[in-house]
Amino acid sequence: MLASIGVEAGDLVVSASGNRAGTIPLLLACWTIGAPVLPVDIGTPIAEVLELAERFHASAVVMPASMADGSSTRSLDHELSVLSRNACPQPSYRGAALLKLTSGSTGLPKAVLTTEVQLLADTEQIMSAMGITAADVQLAAIPLSHAYGFGNLVMPLLVQGTPIVLRESFVPQQLTADARQYGARVFQGVPFMYHHYLAHPPVGGWPPTLTLLVSSGARLELETVRGFHERFGLKIHSFYGTSEAGGIAFDSDDNLDDVSTVGRPISGVTIDLRRDADVPPGHGRIHVRSL
Repeated sequence: MLASIGVEAGDLVVSASGNRAGTIPLLLACWTIGAPVLPVDIGTPIAEVLELAERFHASAVVMPASMADGSSTRSLDHELSVLSRNACPQPSYRGAALLKLTSGSTGLPKAVLTTEVQLLADTEQIMSAMGITAADVQLAAIPLSHAYGFGNLVMPLLVQGTPIVLRESFVPQQLTADARQYGARVFQGVPFMYHHYLAHPPVGGWPPTLTLLVSSGARLELETVRGFHERFGLKIHSFYGTSEAGGIAFDSDDNLDDVSTVGRPISGVTIDLRRDADVPPGHGRIHVRSL
């Protein structure tokens, strides 16, 4: 379908497909053509999605069928539709596999061009640090459009076939039920999800197979880690990364720390402090480098 509407190698596809099953075959279809993808949050208003497509000169926009204008879009499946655009000027994104959209906290969101080699290297380092294998099952309730969800859920699925239980959003009772039904071992979450379970423990207790708990996306307070360990006997492991650098650090230790920590640099990552002029000792720019 993408090729039939004129998408070629080097063209950009903006995708607001969200946590839908069609997101994975869409990604593979784009990469087969040689077209990189710029994922955006499913809750982004259509006007903002189209503005991003205009700003980055995308050749196509994928959106939920419910958001589509039937007169100008074509159906990809029962959930997704695609809009063809006349990108002018039409830059070439050849060599890129993914454009990671930053948060825009310091201005307009920027796109980080990422190659297939960089995605693979980052994911292999993350899987090694967390001990995630093809035999594991991961719960996928965080947005796949974010660097965290893409690198920790989508890429392990593609690289080594690690299954994911995909949900469009976080529904607490559904997530723990999924863990029991599918024997999930890994939960890639964010702090507010763990806060919820502390305040509202799952009926029947914590799923016995769900033992690797990861948190990222915001600061994980020490009180949350301690409270969760006291109630459920499991430690929440902090993961730290950025859209620009990928995975940086992971707390793999099962022992509780006296302070809140993001752990140690994952294999292949080096971190050093570079002094700036006119700053006191111990201050400067944090420089991150990976293989």
